[in-house]
Amino acid sequence: PVPEDPYAWPAQVDPMPTSNRRARLNPGPPSSDGDTASASVRIGYSSYYKLNFLTVGLEGSYPIVSNIHAIAGLESYLTRRTLTSDIKPEGLAENQAVPVMHQWESILPLNVGALYRLDLGQVKPYAGVDMITARYFKNDSGADWTVGVRARLGADIPMNGLFSLNVNSAMGIWSGPT
Repeated sequence: PVPEDPYAWPAQVDPMPTSNRRARLNPGPPSSDGDTASASVRIGYSSYYKLNFLTVGLEGSYPIVSNIHAIAGLESYLTRRTLTSDIKPEGLAENQAVPVMHQWESILPLNVGALYRLDLGQVKPYAGVDMITARYFKNDSGADWTVGVRARLGADIPMNGLFSLNVNSAMGIWSGPT
């Protein structure tokens, strides 16, 4: 019989390709079900009724079983609101128009959920659900919390061994005191 090579990979597993530069949290050779943890920095757009938001966020993904990944993230939703006033500021002449004022406002939603990821080679689609919560300021009297859920569909398109282009669409509902 041929002696067994102690440095050889087991026969049922392919060795890790040398072009894979992503850090792996679990030891051993890679599998085809996308079992690597990842962190994503995202920039996007969202609308809520008449408010349009620029969104910037960070989200982490960790494999828990097969193609299912736990996710958690923090985003910043930024909007520039036009403030209107029925009260004329001091110092304006009778025929002078009230100036239009703008103010940037933000909310910082946190999310936690799960994604089902597939690895189809150059495109890595996913679907998922998550709970989202944020603290918002109602008026000068204080702040409240809102809670919601959303469904997500998207895909990661690897650009190289470290970076991917992400396309993500989500729809959900929020609820909180008014």
